[in-house]
Amino acid sequence: QKSTIFLKEAIVNLEEHHTLEDLKPIINKLESYGFKVLQASIHRDEGFVNSDNKKEKNYHAHITMFNLDVTTGKTVKFGKSFGLSYLSFKHLQQKL
Repeated sequence: QKSTIFLKEAIVNLEEHHTLEDLKPIINKLESYGFKVLQASIHRDEGFVNSDNKKEKNYHAHITMFNLDVTTGKTVKFGKSFGLSYLSFKHLQQKL
């Protein structure tokens, strides 16, 4: 279908000590849903200056996925009727 989006991205909040190794359970779970994870990168260089004029880092990771189930050739569907809701992704964040 012309409007199908084949790339999806997840952003995972992290703390300073997290590594790519810590993302493996999340990557494995995403792949169990049918996504093919193409890359994961940790961003440690972003942040903001708070009201006390102190720099606060925004540690997070970007996980880029191919939204086509490589075994079925169909796009990964979202929604409760497909067994995959956005709430499912929220629970992945809590595994870190």
